Amino acid sequence: MLAQTHTLQGEVRQWRFTPFEENGKAVTAKVEEYIYLVPPERLPKNHVAAPILRRDSKVAITLERSGCYGSCPSYTVTISTEGIIFFGRLFVAAFGRHTDIVDADLVRKLAKRFVAADFYSMDSSYTASVTDNPLYTLSIAIDGHEKKVEDYVGTWEGMPAVITELEDEVDTFARTERWISGRPAPF
Repeated sequence: MLAQTHTLQGEVRQWRFTPFEENGKAVTAKVEEYIYLVPPERLPKNHVAAPILRRDSKVAITLERSGCYGSCPSYTVTISTEGIIFFGRLFVAAFGRHTDIVDADLVRKLAKRFVAADFYSMDSSYTASVTDNPLYTLSIAIDGHEKKVEDYVGTWEGMPAVITELEDEVDTFARTERWISGRPAPF
């Protein structure tokens, strides 16, 4: 911990701020900066071979975001080679079940990102000892071979950043923003 403190202090000492000015003269200002200390990523220790992704593979990728103590959107979205299903529960513009069509080849391309990220080797859960936050559950099934990862403030527990990236890619791919906020999402 001492080495980390010295590294952090050295980093902070390199910060430079431009003074606040009023009528061309520097004035006193109070500035707050926040530093989030998180452990290093816990990369998988054991490799689990992902299923072979074929041109006709059946793929289903599901992201579930639970509510929190607040107004976190609560929904489940499943992207599969059959289509997209969104089910909104709380703090979303579109409650209930909504669907969309999808190009199955693009779903398989997204599944390749999971394979490349070694998703099947990840821990099943990254859970911080805190309360009142949303739980994100991300899963993929390729030809029936499923892997699920729970993320409860997982970055605080060393969850690899690629998990968050995949969660965000699922939302982007499904364009969930249209159902969450009611605003059209870009293609």
